Amino acid sequence: TEAEIRACVGYPEAACMGPGRRWPIDATLPAVEAIRTGEPVLVASPDAWAARWPGGYAPPPASASRAWAAFPVATSDGPPAALLWTFAEARELGEAEIGFMAAAAQQGAQALERARLRERERRAR
Repeated sequence: TEAEIRACVGYPEAACMGPGRRWPIDATLPAVEAIRTGEPVLVASPDAWAARWPGGYAPPPASASRAWAAFPVATSDGPPAALLWTFAEARELGEAEIGFMAAAAQQGAQALERARLRERERRAR
C-alpha cells in the first residue's frame, strides 16, 4: 500500500511534493505516519526529525521546511488521508495551533463524508 499526494499548495516543484507523488505506507514521513497510525505527528525541527526517525527520509534540500505537523483525516469508508502543515522555522506548536489543525482535519473528514454521501445519492437516483 502507498500514500499519495492528492493536492499540494505552496511547495516548489523541486521539493518533490506535487500531486501524484507516492511513498510506501511504512515511509518515515509525518503525513504517512499520521495516515498509518491515525494519530497526529508533530515534528518541531530537523533535529527532532532525525531523533524520531534515525536514518529515515530527510527533507529534500529544496524544501524550506523546518517543522511539520500532520493530522489524520478519518472517514468511515474512504481511504485514509492526512493534512500536512510545514513551517519555515523550527517551532513547538501551542495548544491553540494544535486544536486548530485537529479541527481542520476533522472538518476535512466531514466534507469528504458529505461529498461521498451526495455522490451515492446521485448514483442511486
